[in-house]
Amino acid sequence: DVLSVAFSVDNRQIVSGSRDKTIKLWNTLAECKYTIQDEGHSDWVSCVRFSPNHTNPIIVSAGWDKVVK
Repeated sequence: DVLSVAFSVDNRQIVSGSRDKTIKLWNTLAECKYTIQDEGHSDWVSCVRFSPNHTNPIIVSAGWDKVVK
């Protein structure tokens, strides 16, 4: 189950956080381009966001493991 979704500032990318402890980066054609799993969270990923900087975007996540990355 997906718990959180956010769009990049330019609306060209989507990031999702899920109960399976993954963070996925998608394009707007619904193609998953990258999955963060092993170095990610040890519990559900409950919130994901892009930084507002469109020239060098950063993805921030928070999870049920009480960690912000």
